[in-house]
Amino acid sequence: MRKIISFIFGILLLGGADLYSQDLQEVLDNYFEVAGLNKILQTNSIVANGKAVQMGMEFPITMYQKRPMKVRMEAEIQGMKMVQAYNGETGWAIMPWTGSLEPQDMSPDQVKGMKQMADMEGDLYNWEEKGFTLTLEGEEEMEGTPAYKLKLEKSDGDIFTYFIDSDNFVILKVDAKVMIQGTPIETSSYYSNYKPVEGMIMPHSIETRMGGEIQMSMVIDGYEINTEIADNLFEKSDSISK
Repeated sequence: MRKIISFIFGILLLGGADLYSQDLQEVLDNYFEVAGLNKILQTNSIVANGKAVQMGMEFPITMYQKRPMKVRMEAEIQGMKMVQAYNGETGWAIMPWTGSLEPQDMSPDQVKGMKQMADMEGDLYNWEEKGFTLTLEGEEEMEGTPAYKLKLEKSDGDIFTYFIDSDNFVILKVDAKVMIQGTPIETSSYYSNYKPVEGMIMPHSIETRMGGEIQMSMVIDGYEINTEIADNLFEKSDSISK
């Protein structure tokens, strides 16, 4: 009798796992439809312009994304221009407050973060081909809004938990636990004020918190789609800092 019960229980588990997988795919399909995945796949470049507030200071920011897998972030802080860039293979940065205006190579951990920013479709798209593990953890309220909770694990041990609005299928929050120099760092990013942009839905407000405290808030004033961006903008070069 015990063997029969175990067998039936195993069948139920298998059936539940299949349904669980179907539910995950349904959530992803709805999310990609709302986000405008078809349009994203046809987009070659995105430029986001806005402002950020950090440590009581407000400053303009610009982010450039270009296929394949190129990204550049610029910020002007107290008259000094900060630059971070990734050209699809290597990353570099200009940090004027370090006393140098020369571009410096990024650490592997910094490059990892830039590579993620460079992915226009995001980690949830083609997650299996990228070697990630993705599970639907159920539903959970996120500040009063019902949301699907998806857990994405990477081979390097980094974990990202996505909270997707169960009615509107936009990302409300992403909890990240990433390894930096062997130490796990946890942050939460909140996305809001979604607006249509040429067939896509884009957040215009992003807030990053650590330990419950706001580290940075950004307001995107506008997005430019498929504008011409020179490849050398992402390359490490002395001339870029001038």
